[in-house]
Amino acid sequence: MPRPAMRIVQSSKVFQLGYDDKEQALYVRFVPSKSHPAGRVAVYRGVPPDVAEQVEGAPSVGTALRDLVEGSYAFGYES
Repeated sequence: MPRPAMRIVQSSKVFQLGYDDKEQALYVRFVPSKSHPAGRVAVYRGVPPDVAEQVEGAPSVGTALRDLVEGSYAFGYES
């Protein structure tokens, strides 16, 4: 499955977000680090569109990701 367009967000943890409506998959590129210079990309599956919109529009994207997505939806990292 090709990755959707990714949008840069203002966050200390998250660099970019993308959402695939058809697959209901939220793509999250984290801020680059020494161990992941390009930024690691997590894909959260089964995320409803309204939840993805809440995360993207939140005052704190990292907090919204933690509170609304992490632990509630299956995820994996792209290699």
